[in-house]
Amino acid sequence: MKVQTLRQQFRLWTILLVLIPSLLVMVIYTVGQIKLAKEENLKLISQRVYSQKRLIDYWMAERVYDVHNLSESEDFRILDEQQMQKSLSLTQRNNQNFDSFSYIDKDGFFRISTLNSAIKYPSTRNQPYFEAALAGKEYISNVVIGRNSGLPIINFSSPIFDYAGNLQGLILGSVRTTTLETLLRDNWIGQTGEIFLVNQEGTMLTEPRHASLLMDKGLIGDTARMKFKIATDAFHPSQITDSGTAEWTDYLGNKVLGSYLHVPERGWTIIGKINEEEVLGPIYKQLALMASGTIALLFLIIPLATLITNRIKRPLDWLIKQSGLITLEHYEMVARDRPPESISHELDILCTIFVRMSQKIADTVSLLKKNETKLEHKVHERTIELSDMNIALEEEIAQHQAANRALKDSRDALAISESRYKDLFDYMHNGCSYHKVRFDEENNPIDLEYIHVNHAYEKYAGYLASELIGKGLTDIFPHINNESFNWIKAYATVAISGEPISFTQYFEHQQRWYSISAYSPTKDHVAVISEDVTKFITLQKEITRMDRLNLIGNMAAGLAHEIRNPMTVVKGYLQHFKRKIPNILHDQLDLVLSELARIETIITDFLAISKTKSTEQEKQDLNEIINKIAPLLLTDALKRGMNLEFKLSRDIPQLILAEKEIKQLLLNLAMNGLNAMKQHGTLTIETKYQDGSVILCIEDSGCGIPKDLQEKIFDPFFTTRDDGTGLGLSVCASIVERHSGIIKVDSEEGKGTRFVITFPVEKN
Repeated sequence: MKVQTLRQQFRLWTILLVLIPSLLVMVIYTVGQIKLAKEENLKLISQRVYSQKRLIDYWMAERVYDVHNLSESEDFRILDEQQMQKSLSLTQRNNQNFDSFSYIDKDGFFRISTLNSAIKYPSTRNQPYFEAALAGKEYISNVVIGRNSGLPIINFSSPIFDYAGNLQGLILGSVRTTTLETLLRDNWIGQTGEIFLVNQEGTMLTEPRHASLLMDKGLIGDTARMKFKIATDAFHPSQITDSGTAEWTDYLGNKVLGSYLHVPERGWTIIGKINEEEVLGPIYKQLALMASGTIALLFLIIPLATLITNRIKRPLDWLIKQSGLITLEHYEMVARDRPPESISHELDILCTIFVRMSQKIADTVSLLKKNETKLEHKVHERTIELSDMNIALEEEIAQHQAANRALKDSRDALAISESRYKDLFDYMHNGCSYHKVRFDEENNPIDLEYIHVNHAYEKYAGYLASELIGKGLTDIFPHINNESFNWIKAYATVAISGEPISFTQYFEHQQRWYSISAYSPTKDHVAVISEDVTKFITLQKEITRMDRLNLIGNMAAGLAHEIRNPMTVVKGYLQHFKRKIPNILHDQLDLVLSELARIETIITDFLAISKTKSTEQEKQDLNEIINKIAPLLLTDALKRGMNLEFKLSRDIPQLILAEKEIKQLLLNLAMNGLNAMKQHGTLTIETKYQDGSVILCIEDSGCGIPKDLQEKIFDPFFTTRDDGTGLGLSVCASIVERHSGIIKVDSEEGKGTRFVITFPVEKN
């Protein structure tokens, strides 16, 4: 690397001291001015766009007033066609905003028009302005292509009524969009400024300034209006229905500043923009002037820096020459040459001190040479002593290395043992976690901190080990309630006392049962082994329920015959007595007969529960069975003042079903839903095909079922109604089971209940 001279360094630093602050000032100035200019121009453009919106509103209101004023004139109220023709022509000449005026009679046909070309489509019956006139309303269209003129126009219409209030027709005024385009351009800013009008489909309603360039590129046809759909970022980077300001690159590749304002009542968006180059041009000119001034200042400073450098360099050159003499040990020649004259006071002192220092160096060197011989003798003696010490140190190092190798072998064996125990811990099928007990200031256990967990516990908890370790149990599961906090205290007791415990715990947030064992390997620490036993407990409950159903079935099979035969005799005699006794006792006999019918229903439900498989099963359509009982359900719902909705999918396949049992299933669930709802409630029956199964859903908007009762509703004799038998849902569960299906309930108090039955589709 080449070493620079003092003169070169001084010039370089002089330039940097001038150039760097100047550049910083210019950068800060430019960035601030650019930001300020952009903000001010964006604000100005936004204000002008809003002003253009108000101008359009005012212009539209004037056109509405012109057409309305014409429809209110005497000539049109009395339908004087000669005067009407004159009025339309005169208004056309006086009002250059309109392209044409037309009178359309009450039958929807053009009668009078100032349009230059012939009327190609005389009937207007299906046009919105004629329908608005029939409703007695004025009408303003969006930008449309005129059916008769073939040009982009905006239609204004107003109905004509005679003095009796009868519709006589309507006045239709058509305005070309070029009029609106001229109005917008005349009030815009800047040499490169441009304003557009776009509808919500992204179609331009006014022609862009550079339409010819766009046509050359093949982006538009003969005219931009109503034919050119803008791309996502062709005019601004936001959605057509947004409002705001932005910076973007336009369709010509220029960076622009712009504002866009959505006009919801018209479905238009006004987009105004101006080239960024035009906005920032004055700032760039000012920056060029500042750069020129900086360069001129540099040319003035460089000669001055050279003069100052020379005055410093001459005494330094003299000092360098004297230093060379000292290096060559020519002490007698030092200071024979006088120091340069006309130097600063400080440099003169430096030269004087240097001469004195050289004399002291000469004396010191002489003394050092005398002591060098003495030092060499002492070094030789010390070298012999150090050699003996090195031999002893090497023997000691060899002993330490042997000890370290033995220690390393012991650590390797321990690491292998720890790795085996860790693999055993991590890959156990049971969840294992190791905790440290946290205590409060009063030494009461308040939480358990995670120290280590295995993979099975990660699956149980739903968190990775990295998310658990170092955190407390209540940090991870903040929903733990007071009841669950008791087993945290139990863990702490195990850690303190050392006595292991085992118990089974239900976790509400997971809706799972776990068998848990805990023991304390060290003080204030507890190891927990947990196993998911939800399937086992669910199976136990299902076995218990099946035992109860089997008991009921056996009872039903034995008692049905014994009860029905005497009941039939009693019922026959009661019906016979009803014909013989006076009418005054008929109500009491009807009550007895209805109670006998209720007993028969209960016996039928008993027998339905006791069945092990359905009879008369055949392939049929579930929707057809629903349609057969639909009138019965609709009648009952109407009597109760409730609504019944059917959402039956047409693409469900046929199933192997017992029609009578499916009807009973539908009736039981539907009646339960109707009984659970108040007046004006809605019961919905839905079918659909999903994941290879047919789904039947019956949903009501009733009071719902409490969570603690949802597991019991399918148990025989369980009911919450005073007049219920508790067998309806048990019968439903038995029917679904005989069809190899699954029935589930989803309910929330106050929001209704939804039963979902899944029928498997038999594969061919």
